[in-house]
Amino acid sequence: MSSLPSDILAAIEDIVQQVGLGRVRAAAAQLGRLYAQGKAPREFTHEMVAAYAAMRLPGTFAAMTSVMQAWKDHVAPQRALRVLDVFAGPATFVLAARAVGLEIAEAVCVERSCAMRQLGEELLRSARIPTRVAWRNEELTEFLERGGPSFDLVVASYGLGEIPAPWRQRELASELWRCAQGHFLCVEPGTPAGSELVQSIRTMLVEQGGTVVVPCPHNGRCAYATAHRGWCHFNVRVGRTHLTRVIDGAEASFEDEKYCFVAASREKVAWRQDGRIVGHPRLSQAGMQLVVCLPNGEVKYVTVPKREKHLYRIARKLRWGDSLPPELHLWLRGECGGE
Repeated sequence: MSSLPSDILAAIEDIVQQVGLGRVRAAAAQLGRLYAQGKAPREFTHEMVAAYAAMRLPGTFAAMTSVMQAWKDHVAPQRALRVLDVFAGPATFVLAARAVGLEIAEAVCVERSCAMRQLGEELLRSARIPTRVAWRNEELTEFLERGGPSFDLVVASYGLGEIPAPWRQRELASELWRCAQGHFLCVEPGTPAGSELVQSIRTMLVEQGGTVVVPCPHNGRCAYATAHRGWCHFNVRVGRTHLTRVIDGAEASFEDEKYCFVAASREKVAWRQDGRIVGHPRLSQAGMQLVVCLPNGEVKYVTVPKREKHLYRIARKLRWGDSLPPELHLWLRGECGGE
């Protein structure tokens, strides 16, 4: 179960206390209504920022941490990176990068909301993160119009989907891809609309010469979204603090953050030789039921039977989004069996 680091949680509690619980609760309800419609405030008030920090940041941080860990595990960068983070919010990417041990030489954070930038600066100070962060308080279009240097990694998280026109979403993604001399990463909410957007960006990246790094084990069409008519997304369980339960009145100690993402590279990246779990593994009387995306582009629904004791033990430990272990990949190919 994922949770924010204690130093960041303490800073958020101080912010909520300064604003006032009643005002934060009202702002949280307002934000909830907007996000349910796929919208964001034109300008964040201090009350909204406090509500965002308490209610949304734990989930987006958990999703970004999961995404960055998957990306880092596969790419294994050998040097500190120069990063462009657009729709930066309170520097969620920088916070997540620290959590997974990704070394960042400099991060340029584009965030139009002054109040959100102030929150980010406060959280970075509280976390004592040494990364050099250069903030740009402006619209993304203004930043892109000026041009500038390329970056090792460009990150666009939880922002492109809030742009009303689909054609403009794809256009901006293409412009951001041009800013990436190495890698591009896009993260969106795990909704059907978020999945559709990520799929369209994935298609654009492949058409423009990119190699998909994660989550897909191949560069072909997404069989899960086409042949199986599913919406490819992932899930991370987030621990809910006492503060969040007080604000929204819920009693559950956790919530599930669903997200979609794609990362592509201009560099040579070794193709995955395994596959990825693209749904909740389910226990049945016959064994563990898995939905697996394979390197050949296929999506298979398989059951690892209990009689295959060694493989069954491995399958029991798998979670949604995990890479398929080599033993199970070989078993699926018919090259080996269990005990």
